[in-house]
Amino acid sequence: SLYSFDIQSQSINWTFGTKTLYAAPIVDDEGNIYIQSVSADFNNGENSLFCLKPDGTVKWTYVHKNAQMDKSGYAEGTIDKLGNIYFAFDTLYSLNYLGKLKWKIPLNGFTSTPLICDAKGTVFISVSYYESYTLSEIIAVDSDGNYLWKLPIFPLTDDLGLSPALNNMGRLFVPTFKQYRFFVIK
Repeated sequence: SLYSFDIQSQSINWTFGTKTLYAAPIVDDEGNIYIQSVSADFNNGENSLFCLKPDGTVKWTYVHKNAQMDKSGYAEGTIDKLGNIYFAFDTLYSLNYLGKLKWKIPLNGFTSTPLICDAKGTVFISVSYYESYTLSEIIAVDSDGNYLWKLPIFPLTDDLGLSPALNNMGRLFVPTFKQYRFFVIK
């Protein structure tokens, strides 16, 4: 599910995983690659977050067994400046740089929007709720797993799911799919 190419020789260096990826890999400043995947060679094929070294070998694995990964609705994770990794399905997870769980919190819904975090380690995520596909929230969670705020967005006439962005003034921009607009949150 992940391929590493040599641009010069136009050949494949290595591949990893046996499951279709529904989210892009993330890469840290040392070249380590983080992907949600399954590999029969590791953890009996359980849904996991893998940390791969630049050469494609496994550095560590965190088995989460989250069934939401088997659907197409999960999002790219993010890394804060301390190397903590965050990813979400119907639960928001935080792992330290060594792949050890710091905390996890249920979202009572699901996300398909990439996560982003600011310089303070605040993670921003949009959550849609199972009981009503017309209600979503943008939430902010600090690096200790505490909710800082929640902003309901309803009635939702657009799907949140495109990549949000932060500017240097602390404004959060959340684009939508259908009506070519975005929310700006101060």
